[in-house]
Amino acid sequence: MNMKSFYKFREDLFSVPRRTLAKTINNNGYEAASDMLHQLLLKKTKEAAPKALKHNTAYYAQQIAQSTKNIDRRDLLTFYTKHYGREAIL
Repeated sequence: MNMKSFYKFREDLFSVPRRTLAKTINNNGYEAASDMLHQLLLKKTKEAAPKALKHNTAYYAQQIAQSTKNIDRRDLLTFYTKHYGREAIL
């Protein structure tokens, strides 16, 4: 096992319980962040009407997660898709 895969394994091993706990404790934060993400995606799709979005939805989730406290981008994206369902812009 090389060092890169070791650190990846270690990161996944310790980040999963922390991320799972953060979703249950900070549920209101994820709901507010997913609302912000949805509003941003609606705005961006209206701006680029005939074309597709300039970036992927994960990019916008990452930008919102960086601007808010205790929000993980992966969890935000999964919360967004579950929360909005068919209305989600992917």
